[in-house]
Amino acid sequence: MVTFSLPLVPSGLGVLLTTYVDRYAIVSLLSLDDLGRYSVAFRLASVVGVAMAGVVSAVAPLMYQHHHEPTTPAQIARMFQWFLAAALPLVLFLGMFAPELVRLVAPAEYASVAPVVLLLSATILVASCYNFAPGLWIAKRTGWIAVIGLTTGALNLALNFVLVPRFGLIGAGLSAFGSATIACGAHLACSQRFYPIPFSWPSLLSAGALVAVAGGLVVWGPPGAWVLPGWPEPAVRGVAWLVVSGAVVALLIGAADLHLASRRLRRVLS
Repeated sequence: MVTFSLPLVPSGLGVLLTTYVDRYAIVSLLSLDDLGRYSVAFRLASVVGVAMAGVVSAVAPLMYQHHHEPTTPAQIARMFQWFLAAALPLVLFLGMFAPELVRLVAPAEYASVAPVVLLLSATILVASCYNFAPGLWIAKRTGWIAVIGLTTGALNLALNFVLVPRFGLIGAGLSAFGSATIACGAHLACSQRFYPIPFSWPSLLSAGALVAVAGGLVVWGPPGAWVLPGWPEPAVRGVAWLVVSGAVVALLIGAADLHLASRRLRRVLS
């Protein structure tokens, strides 16, 4: 038990670095006002974590209980696709409608923080994806987990002090997203070595690319990207969100599973 648990102590230090170093960098390199703006963006983005917490906490015990069964890897891959089919549209919604959401919870001068909401929402989602890669835990390679946690924590620290002076709060969001993506990729790659899971990478990468392109138009797109004659801008964003979300769900779930899910839902409702 000690051999299994001891490496998780330094791993926790890496998690702390990844979670809180952006605040330290903002206070050191920018100002307390900027930290307040960043906190508003993080609170909105944390909706993703709250919404997904129940799913993640329910899935993990089932994976470890049934990991020895031959059908479990395929079921984990399928659960991951359903998880992303719900989470990616939520992340995109928060990013596309961040200006309106910020105005609901903060004064008007905080509106400039809206682009950071998308980056932090995506960071929280990516950081939770490692729960669907249980190989290191099953193989009891917690030392590897410690190395990943400490390395990505140090990387996040370095990225913040490089990007925040140049890009401000956007730099803090990019640092968080970049380090979370590398940590998730490392967990997935190492997990596959000990417990292979048949992820459908073309579908996963295509869905992620769609959300990234649509979200990129929000963060870095030209001012008139969401303007159509005779249409209010929020309505255009709403239509775009529906189209992209529908494409993401179709890529991840597929027509057969969607039809089966709709049949079961109708059966429950009736």
